[in-house]
Amino acid sequence: MKNKEDNPVTKRVLSLQGAENVRELGGYQTQSQQQTKWHKVLRAADLSNLTQEDIQFLTDYGLKTIVDFRSTQEILQAPDPEIEGVKRIFLPVFYEGDLEQAGGPEDLIQQQFALNISPKAVMQKFYKTFVQDEHSIKAYQQFFTLLLEQDQEKEVLLFHCTAGKDRTGFASALFLHALGVDQKTIFEDYLLTNKNLKNIEAKMNEFEIPKDLSQGILEELKDMWRVNASYLEAAFDAIDEEYGSMDQFIKQGIGLNEEDINQLKKIYLH
Repeated sequence: MKNKEDNPVTKRVLSLQGAENVRELGGYQTQSQQQTKWHKVLRAADLSNLTQEDIQFLTDYGLKTIVDFRSTQEILQAPDPEIEGVKRIFLPVFYEGDLEQAGGPEDLIQQQFALNISPKAVMQKFYKTFVQDEHSIKAYQQFFTLLLEQDQEKEVLLFHCTAGKDRTGFASALFLHALGVDQKTIFEDYLLTNKNLKNIEAKMNEFEIPKDLSQGILEELKDMWRVNASYLEAAFDAIDEEYGSMDQFIKQGIGLNEEDINQLKKIYLH
């Protein structure tokens, strides 16, 4: 069980027995020719099945803070383990009173069948809520507050949701952009999820899916358990429409001033 600090995007996965899609955000080059630091920020999927060996590995790796973007319902179904010396921060991205959103991907699927909306369109709309929903923006604001507090070397913050792909993927994109990583690299990091989530068909079989769907719709349904560049593009398009640019969203939406951005770079770049 080890991380691969070979800098290429495909070499940054932490191989844990009880969690998927656990990845380093270190080693990415910025447009100012700096690099994101290793052993500072990890992104991941659900941690509820971590083994004792996994927990020891993460403790030795420097884990100090876990940020959980999931809803109360998701956490009750699959709670994170208690890890001595590690803070757990609950930051639900969706408003808890909205069960359609708070329940997770299965509610999106049922919504799609009920309204006859294509799975891809459902996911694109889902991503736009990260930008347009006040509760979601507040969660990401608090996420950056936590990042700014993580100013000690070799102290690791890990953030996750259920699959580590949508709420987590958007958070990763914001974090990397704020540090000056170019958009091509941000999308490469985002799409790396597809190489690290397993048993998509098995996960689909957990839900009631009509037997008469076309192959095209079935492929789109699989994409609800994967990531697709068009999903993140939908969020970025919403940012451009609402704020004019990603830089303006970081400042006006997330609320970071120049001092905050410089401090973020001081903590996470070298």
